[in-house]
Amino acid sequence: MKTKHIDTTTRHRIVSLCASVFVSSLAYGDFSLGGIPDNIGNPSFDTNLIQALQNYFTAQKMIPVYHMMLLTSPLSLKKTGQTESYDEDGNIVADGSIKDDGYYQQGVVPIYTRDANKEVVIDKITGLMWQDDSAAKTIQTTWNDAKSYCTNLTLENYNDWRLPSIDEMMYIFDRHYYFPAIDMNYFRNINGAVSYWTSSIKADDNTLAWTTNQYHGSDEIDKTSQNHYVRCVRGNGTLRHHYVRNNGTETVTDTDTGLMWQDNADAKTVTGSWEEAIDYCESLTLGGYSDWRLPNFYELYYLADRSKFDPSLSSVFQNSLSNFYWSSTAKAEDTSYAWVVNFYSGYDYFNNKTGNMYIRCVRGGQ
Repeated sequence: MKTKHIDTTTRHRIVSLCASVFVSSLAYGDFSLGGIPDNIGNPSFDTNLIQALQNYFTAQKMIPVYHMMLLTSPLSLKKTGQTESYDEDGNIVADGSIKDDGYYQQGVVPIYTRDANKEVVIDKITGLMWQDDSAAKTIQTTWNDAKSYCTNLTLENYNDWRLPSIDEMMYIFDRHYYFPAIDMNYFRNINGAVSYWTSSIKADDNTLAWTTNQYHGSDEIDKTSQNHYVRCVRGNGTLRHHYVRNNGTETVTDTDTGLMWQDNADAKTVTGSWEEAIDYCESLTLGGYSDWRLPNFYELYYLADRSKFDPSLSSVFQNSLSNFYWSSTAKAEDTSYAWVVNFYSGYDYFNNKTGNMYIRCVRGGQ
């Protein structure tokens, strides 16, 4: 298996990840990932440890696992779950003429394990451990009480639980499903059409907090005094970004995900229907590159920074607009609709594909 080129900082992060797996293997007799250690990204790691760990994995005939770690660092964006292409009417298109999410299927494959005895689900990509006991589908409370509940939760000898952020909570959804939009092979205790609290406050109004709706796998906002369901998490799996703008090419590169984003004047002026947006990106030549595409839902959603508003986008971008942008991902229960993201506050929505939205193209990634 061929591995991708990685920079020094990423290599140090991989060493830390490999080390956590190595320690887990000694303690538990397997290679189950118990969470991402706090010292990921610490440049003090001796680079010789990289070779030592690779030698160990080679000796144990675990090179595919080692390569998987190179390709699925904790910052990797996962696949949305869409596996087929659809036209504007929602019909399946199998000839490759629609270059949507189902055509590219960008991202890494989700890897979950469920410990039925402990009633937890472990996300092997992020290292997060999720509560999945019966309380996760029964307890309803206010936002402040939800935070206290998670802080005081002890589940199978773990007492470091917390209320997840909006970015963490949205990451467990799978857009292949709806009602609920989650893989119930792993998450067994869930209500299909209700909202769950997150720890994230709306940036422009601290009386409102983000919630997630399990029916569509969408975000919502509500007053912190209202009651919603609670699912706690433990570990450190927050997605991070480091953006670098090339003023000459009018592009912005996320050095953590490997994605390069269009950032010329078109990104705040060009609009079109969903199929027109796909065609625009497919025909775009910018910065010497011609392999641009319309971003899938996760790529677009995690481009938004929900700690900001008007726009909810890094200031590295010079051409931003607080409006709706198309993703290439269809709505699962009605594929004549596609997911969009509004960059005033970073919330998602779905819109009929014949509508008119703004376009920001992307290239690269996994």
